[in-house]
Amino acid sequence: DEDYTNINSKTMLYGRRFSEIDYEEGRNVILLDEDGAKKLFGRVNVVGEKLQVGSSSRKVTATVIGITENLN
Repeated sequence: DEDYTNINSKTMLYGRRFSEIDYEEGRNVILLDEDGAKKLFGRVNVVGEKLQVGSSSRKVTATVIGITENLN
């Protein structure tokens, strides 16, 4: 979809992109842009940090695997 294409066109600053293994194994991993990392953690290089994502009724813990340049 459009969001996936948009994030994959951005330069990686830290970490890595999603891999086939992430999809195949259903890993709870996430990419953030630099502004998102700063807003959530107060710094940019947060690879390896964990955060709660999802709705209030179904939250999962996801591990940050990469930081991209800002999306906008």
